[in-house]
Amino acid sequence: KQTATGHYRKIGDLTHVTLHAEGLNMAGYSNEIRIKGLPFKPDPNIAGGYHIGKIHAVSFMVNDAHADDGMVAVATHDATYGNHISVFSEQVTQMTHYLNNNSARVTVSITYIADS
Repeated sequence: KQTATGHYRKIGDLTHVTLHAEGLNMAGYSNEIRIKGLPFKPDPNIAGGYHIGKIHAVSFMVNDAHADDGMVAVATHDATYGNHISVFSEQVTQMTHYLNNNSARVTVSITYIADS
């Protein structure tokens, strides 16, 4: 839907990923937020395969269940989306959704242990 370039550094099985994008056009999107294309598969044996990182965003995401919560980036893997980051509200199990906006920006920083 949108394309951005991220950067990663891998030392052994430890992988650190950063991503920043501005001017994203989210108009017309209403699905859950997934950032696909992680360079390595997160280890499914660590924390059930859910590795938590930080996300900061402006006009990018919404969660109607707990709108005042912070958001977290979760590196994971599944058969449908492959290696990806999902965005959740901190206190609920529902994923957040794109905010229908045309000037969004987002920064993600996450460190995870890769499946070796």
